[in-house]
Amino acid sequence: MGEECWGNEIEKGLVRRKMFPSFHLLFIALSLAQLQTATSSPESKNVIPYVGNIPCSKLYEFIKPLLKGYEYFPGVGFYKFYSGGTNYFSKAKKVCESDGAHLAIPNSYAEANALHTIYSRFPDTHRFAFIGFHDQSSEGKYVTIFGDPLYKTGYSKWSSGEPNQYGGNEDCGSIHRNGGLNDIPCEVSAVKIPFFCEHKALQWIF
Repeated sequence: MGEECWGNEIEKGLVRRKMFPSFHLLFIALSLAQLQTATSSPESKNVIPYVGNIPCSKLYEFIKPLLKGYEYFPGVGFYKFYSGGTNYFSKAKKVCESDGAHLAIPNSYAEANALHTIYSRFPDTHRFAFIGFHDQSSEGKYVTIFGDPLYKTGYSKWSSGEPNQYGGNEDCGSIHRNGGLNDIPCEVSAVKIPFFCEHKALQWIF
């Protein structure tokens, strides 16, 4: 949509930095849809590059994951749960990347609770879901998909008895529906494992 926004009506205070209740997401999504036709009207001279003090390109970066089905948890982040799952950790990682996102990496109890909240809506899915950590390079040394030590992420609460390297091949990371971390095989042939993606949009705007 470029750098332009339909300015006057929105600029008067309907969107404000750090003051963005989640129910306004629908308003902004509808407003952005309106922009596609508004800029071609005779009044397009009123089009400006900002909504309040937020550049429209940055506002669009905030809205973009919502348009792909990601759910926003205010102050926490954007998440999408692929309940259908996959047999491969590597496939889950690629799906997230194709969204412009990455496998979720909980950095706090609040973030883990957001995943738990989503998971609770799908009681019939597998009890573990792939997320973004593993120990494929060195057994027992868990790192995120970006190579950072798991213990430095801000959340490393394991489920009871985990990690246990059950069967000798549990080298990828998952989260139990109760919010605890778990090691799991990177390839699971018997069942498809759901997974969480996390979209790093411009969360600081609101």
